[in-house]
This record gives sequence, structure tokens and C-alpha cells, in this order.
Amino acid sequence: MMDTRFSSALQIIITVAVNERNNIRSTSDSLAAKLDAKSSLVRKLAAPLMKENILVSSEGYQGGYRLGRPASAIHLSEIYLAVMQD
Repeated sequence: MMDTRFSSALQIIITVAVNERNNIRSTSDSLAAKLDAKSSLVRKLAAPLMKENILVSSEGYQGGYRLGRPASAIHLSEIYLAVMQD
């Protein structure tokens, strides 16, 4: 079975960045819809990304995911290492 953690995490990061630029909230449900996956997968992938300050989240009615720092300061290798740790 092919491991899709990196490609899914990359799609999450890109979607969050585009949504931020367009003032659109990025929830686990909305991101899961883009991935054609369950929101639990998004939350599972988001956890290590938040640990590395690639993503940040906020709870509540206006909550969701945002980039933890400017997109230009996020490297592919960081995303890969964050989600591929076993």
C-alpha cells in the first residue's frame, strides 16, 4: 500500500495557505473534503505539523488551522520529516 502521508500533508499546507490568502477558514472537515478523506486523517496529520509550528490551530466557532509562519519559511523537508516520523 502506498504511503500518502507526505502528499496529503503537503496538500493540507497548500490549501491552508490559499485559504488564508482568501480569508477562508480551514477546518478539519473542509480540508478532509479537499483530500476526499476523513477529518480524523487531517487531525492525525496536523498534529506533527503543529508540533513543528508549521500549522497552528484555534478552537471554537471561528477556529481552524492557519500557517504557523509565513509560507516562504516552510520547507518541503520540514513537512516530510514532521509527518514521516515513525
